[in-house]
Amino acid sequence: MTAKEAFASLISLYKKMMFPENGQVGWTMSQIDEMDVHFFDSLFAEEQIPQEKEVYLSDVW
Repeated sequence: MTAKEAFASLISLYKKMMFPENGQVGWTMSQIDEMDVHFFDSLFAEEQIPQEKEVYLSDVW
């Protein structure tokens, strides 16, 4: 399993745990506020946006 496949599997599992099919979520607002916003946002992204390669000023100049 590649890292990309593992991440996709993790997102799927995490989404199932956070939003069960029976509809009984039970999260409080403070718990939602403490969650990692970037990972939470990636749960609902239609497709993964590739990160840009880091470029340092010394490489450009």
